[in-house]
Amino acid sequence: MQWLQSKKRFQDVAKYDEESGEFEILDRNSPDCPKMLDGSFEILAGIFVALFKADLKLFIGIGDKTFQLDDDLVINVKGGACDRLLIIEKDNAVLVTVEYSIQSRGTTIGDTTAFIDDEDSDYGLFLCNISKDESRQRVLLGLD
Repeated sequence: MQWLQSKKRFQDVAKYDEESGEFEILDRNSPDCPKMLDGSFEILAGIFVALFKADLKLFIGIGDKTFQLDDDLVINVKGGACDRLLIIEKDNAVLVTVEYSIQSRGTTIGDTTAFIDDEDSDYGLFLCNISKDESRQRVLLGLD
């Protein structure tokens, strides 16, 4: 079971079962919510998409599928200003795609420290950039 922070709403967390793909969104102040969370999530076109750490490894969860983020996993985003396509590949084979739209470009609701960057409004782009940056992966794992 993973506890994840919403990228859109600071007060929302998800309790996520990576084996079944089932999740429940709760308020951050819920008594069940731990102080330390395992990653982040967003709903893209009705599909639960997550980035989380477990056993000093990073994983991507998309619906009921989970993929370890390693050197062989390739994450790309294609599309225009609003309509995007998230593509997850391994060994030149497409594992999953998600077509989604960016609703608005802005900060995370309820986060008073937010700054606006393309990743703040495009979770697919965030995943793509993390997958290509080992130093950011090390930070997420708590190694740096």
